[in-house]
Amino acid sequence: MKGKTLINARSETWETTAFYHGSWPCIVPASAYYEWNVQHEKYSFAGAGTIFMAGLLKKFGEEWHMVILTEAAQGKNADIHHRQPVLLRQEDFPAWLQGKQLVPDRREMYIAKE
Repeated sequence: MKGKTLINARSETWETTAFYHGSWPCIVPASAYYEWNVQHEKYSFAGAGTIFMAGLLKKFGEEWHMVILTEAAQGKNADIHHRQPVLLRQEDFPAWLQGKQLVPDRREMYIAKE
């Protein structure tokens, strides 16, 4: 895959975007994620333990590429950035990996200015 590296995909449109056809759902574990506000200030968002983000895997030639699905920011997150990763609860892993409806986890996140 040549050109700009993609790291995010809109959860609202990925299924109808030709670029993502043939992708596999995946789960991306992390301790936190980062966003920058319009003043270019960095913020970290963390849960109580590991957070799990909905992702997509796709092979281009011999290389695998992964993107994280995003959605409109919720709650306090929206004060910092307009998008956020789609977070999953562990009980929703099987449904997401089997291609069923995506059910975002709406827990409050811990937000810290870096």
